[in-house]
Amino acid sequence: MNLSTRLKPKRFSDIVAQISLFRPGPVQGDLLTPYIMRKNGMEPYSAPLPELDEVLRETYQVILYQETVLEVAHVVAGFSLAEGDMIRRAMTKDRGRGAMDGIKREFLERAMKRGVPEEKAREIFGWMEGFSAYGFPKAHAASFAELAYASAYMRVHHPAEFFCGILNSQPMGFYSPRTVLNEARRVGVEVLPPDIHLSGEGFTVEGRGSALRVGLSYCKGLSKKAISSIISKRQERPFGSVSDLYRRTSVERDSLQNLIKAGFLDHLPSQKENRTKLLRDARSLPKKRKSRGTQQEMPLQHPAGWWEEREEQENRETIHLPLAGSSLEKMEWQTLGLNIRHHPLSPYRQILRDLGVTPSGRIRHLQHGTTARVAGLIECLQRPPTKSGVPVYFLLIEDEWGLLQATIFRSVYERYGSLLHHRGAFLLEGRVEQDRKRGFSFIVRRIGDLEEILSGATVTSPNTASASGAFLRAKGSGGRRVG
Repeated sequence: MNLSTRLKPKRFSDIVAQISLFRPGPVQGDLLTPYIMRKNGMEPYSAPLPELDEVLRETYQVILYQETVLEVAHVVAGFSLAEGDMIRRAMTKDRGRGAMDGIKREFLERAMKRGVPEEKAREIFGWMEGFSAYGFPKAHAASFAELAYASAYMRVHHPAEFFCGILNSQPMGFYSPRTVLNEARRVGVEVLPPDIHLSGEGFTVEGRGSALRVGLSYCKGLSKKAISSIISKRQERPFGSVSDLYRRTSVERDSLQNLIKAGFLDHLPSQKENRTKLLRDARSLPKKRKSRGTQQEMPLQHPAGWWEEREEQENRETIHLPLAGSSLEKMEWQTLGLNIRHHPLSPYRQILRDLGVTPSGRIRHLQHGTTARVAGLIECLQRPPTKSGVPVYFLLIEDEWGLLQATIFRSVYERYGSLLHHRGAFLLEGRVEQDRKRGFSFIVRRIGDLEEILSGATVTSPNTASASGAFLRAKGSGGRRVG
């Protein structure tokens, strides 16, 4: 996200370059900054050798693709393209600088025989060596860029269908289904509640392209057979009661309770009681008898299971989400892994304002050096490789208004690491940096447990309007499943 705002892509080739730049090789070799500065006319550049001008002109004198390494080796040291391919294989097979050691001596000797000064030859090979940590062939980057462009187009022009496809393709990608659904809500897509008579197997698009309906596959514990039987039997005639649903379908008693908790049965004709009463009634139903030789079908893997498993491995207490809300919302979170009604932080808007918290959408516009507070739910904590080898952690959090990546250096991590690995929501205090070369960053100084800070606070009913206020044009017909 940061690279996109710095690079400012304007044509397809810029996206190809961006895909290639954000790899361990270019990152560790610190190729991002010079490329961006030169592309945007902020830094002069020239080829270290006249022979390299044509080879590196397109990439602003930065080695960006595997093919470029072959061309540089050919022009500087006289390697044939077949010999240059040895370098490419060394980069892709071992993916480490050690793989380049055997080639370095020959490269320097042959370059100097061609009249290249030793210092220049070493400099150029250093570029190649830094790139060897892992770089993309251009065609590989272009295939990713095509997907990125198509995805961006769909998200802008057909957001409901786009988010529906993502939610129905789990497990995939980088973001949890919870965050994907919250993002859909932020851009103006209405989130419709589960309904035993209207929900499809997965998410479906309704309201002529303006709304998403939660699907049956997001209810924990349901098997493929149970979902198929629900869809089949409701076409014959609507379900009249909890017991009617249980009797006519392959839904087991435990799964029936999850359907109740998730809200799928809220709109049954006989639903005059609350979910707690319906749960008591469901528990009183007899267990279904299995025919001899019939094996019980296993529940489907939950679409958010991969994300929950990752958080469990971190011993992170995401079970406390949503931070606030009624017992109904907590039931929905436990059975769906989604926040159907609103973002979990919506009830705390005024309290967060009183704490001096800046929304994620506004903090990027603060001046360099500003001290600020942000708050949000964890999405991911990463420790990517760095050029210096000193560990730096990147914490991606989500608030009601969007996503924010915060930078945590080792000294701060040593103080708050236990909190980061065991809690699910944070109040961060830090400093805004707006660097001409490196763009925006938020450097964390202090970390607090947001749940503990907000515990006992008086909350208000959240505004149901979407955070962005975005308007969606009506498109297509309702009831479509995408992905």
